[in-house]
Amino acid sequence: MWSSGLGYRPKGYQATLIDYQSYRATLEDFLHLPRGRAAMRKGGIVGRLAKDFLTSEDVSSCPSDNVLQSGHWQKSDADPYLGYWDDELSVEELDMICGVYRVDTGNGLNGPQTSDISWWPKHSAWVQSGLNIGVWTPDCEHWYQHRLAEIHAESAKLLSPVQWKSAIRFTHQSLKVAQINESLAAEFLDSVI
Repeated sequence: MWSSGLGYRPKGYQATLIDYQSYRATLEDFLHLPRGRAAMRKGGIVGRLAKDFLTSEDVSSCPSDNVLQSGHWQKSDADPYLGYWDDELSVEELDMICGVYRVDTGNGLNGPQTSDISWWPKHSAWVQSGLNIGVWTPDCEHWYQHRLAEIHAESAKLLSPVQWKSAIRFTHQSLKVAQINESLAAEFLDSVI
C-alpha cells in the first residue's frame, strides 16, 4: 500500500517528463496487482488512467482475495441485510494513481509542512468537477488528451488541489446530472439484487 502518493519532494520541485515516465511505470506496476481492478471500476479520472494499462477482462474478474480486509460493503437501499463486497482503494492509492507528490513548503514552524501537487486531479476533485457526470464522455476524453499532450510537450505544470478545482470546474449543472445518474444506478441495483 502506498503511504504518500509518489513520495516527498523538496521545496521548489519542478517535475520533468522523466518524472512523468517514472510515475507511469509505478502506476503500471500497481495496476497489474489485484487492486488494479478496483481502479478500473472506480471510474472518472482514476478509471481513465487505469484504462491505459488494463482491459475490460481485468474488470470483469472477481474481487481480490483480501476484499474483506480492504474492501467496501455496499448495502442495498431496499433491504439493509442485503448487499455485496467489492474492492475499494485507499486515499493513498488514489493519490498515487493520480500522480500526487507531497512537496515541502518551507513554512513549517513545528517541523516540515507539505503541499500536494499532481499530474492529474485527485479523485476527490474529479468527483466534484463539472466533467464528472457519471460516465466518461467525449468531452472528458478531449480534456484528458489535451492534458496528456501538454505533459508530453513539457508545458504542463503540476497543480495543487485548489488549482485543480478551478481548472476542472466547468459547470455545476453536470454535478446534478451525476447525482441523478448515481441515484438511478442505485435504484437499478436494488431492483436486481
